Amino acid sequence: KRVVVFTGAGMSADSGVATFRGQGKGIWNGIVGTLALMYFGTPIGWHWTPSFAWRQYLQKFYKPIAEAEPNDGHHALARLETIMRGKISNSEDSFSIVTMNVDGYHQRAGSTTVHEVHGTVTRHRCIKNAHPMNFEVNLSDNKTVPRCQVEGCFSSARPDCVLFTEPLPDREWRNAYGAFHQLTAGDVVVVVGTSNKVYPAAGLPEFGERMGASVYNIDIEYRNGLNNQIIGQASQVLPRIVSLVEELSLES
Repeated sequence: KRVVVFTGAGMSADSGVATFRGQGKGIWNGIVGTLALMYFGTPIGWHWTPSFAWRQYLQKFYKPIAEAEPNDGHHALARLETIMRGKISNSEDSFSIVTMNVDGYHQRAGSTTVHEVHGTVTRHRCIKNAHPMNFEVNLSDNKTVPRCQVEGCFSSARPDCVLFTEPLPDREWRNAYGAFHQLTAGDVVVVVGTSNKVYPAAGLPEFGERMGASVYNIDIEYRNGLNNQIIGQASQVLPRIVSLVEELSLES
């Protein structure tokens, strides 16, 4: 009846976006990565040196995401949503994506029900009061930091995504939790490209399994203790799976 797809950084790795903890290439790996995490991955650097944090964010985080594109795995999931809602179930809650990624690639690929539990870099807000800020990011100008236009604020901009030590966005978390809470026996959870180390979001697939759903894990690395593992790249494995689902839906 229902499919919930839970995606992590490995989902976007084939788009050229670096993962956070991938073996040898993770953004937060090593001494430099740890220092960067402590300063830019938490509110500390954004409050102490907002201009410097903005420049680092644009160059090392936002720019690679903006210049890359959704991969075949993202497009396959968008196709799966269409199949689920058009041929297998007419229910609006038959398919949803819960993602820890902040790149917005699922929506760019065409998926419509996406719960971004860690927020997104496609939106920005001010540092001081979290006022929403609407502006076009200028990658050629990393010296001018956008300022909040709310009277009396004038605070610097930051991405509308969750930094370490910050709470998850309430509405997105409630929607994500609700997607897993409604699962029952016969439903499916597909976990793609995550080390399942970032809690509380990483606990959602376990919750879905307790609700009775079957959980399948797709990743490039084998992980001890997980059942139903498919080893491979998301951009290659997901299109094959969705093609099979499409064939089965035509036969039924």
